[in-house]
Amino acid sequence: MGNDRNAGRKHKFKNEDIEKMLAMIKDGKNIVDVANTFKTSRQVIGRYLNKRVEQNFTHRYTYMLGHRPMTIIDVDFLGKKIKIQNRTNDIFDRAFGRIENPNWEQFEIFINDRVISKSRIDLDRALAIIGVDYYDPFLIIEKTKGKMEGDRYWIKMKKIK
Repeated sequence: MGNDRNAGRKHKFKNEDIEKMLAMIKDGKNIVDVANTFKTSRQVIGRYLNKRVEQNFTHRYTYMLGHRPMTIIDVDFLGKKIKIQNRTNDIFDRAFGRIENPNWEQFEIFINDRVISKSRIDLDRALAIIGVDYYDPFLIIEKTKGKMEGDRYWIKMKKIK
């Protein structure tokens, strides 16, 4: 990393440190614990752990369990591609379970599992309550944050570009 002249602020942590940070997060430590271990702030840890979004990826969906991110999903709607970063080793808490490189179809299945069923009897009424005029799983996720009755998972959305 860096530039041709080797100018600018030097990185505080080496790749091995970053791998240790990520391993701690995946093992269930929160970002404050990681920051305390490395004697820095949680904001600095966040900058090291949150990879930059690649070109053409316009949205970031973060699959959350309570206040803790489980899977970060970068989305390229035009190219119908996604890239994920799992933040837990527990496959039951990951958005895609054991799948490390999900494809677009698997992403659509994941999204459809986090919204009301298209075959619901009173679908029009349910959509009206949500504030959506037509059935679009991505729009429904935007309105409901992917919250489902009976679980603590939800989706935080961020438009990147």
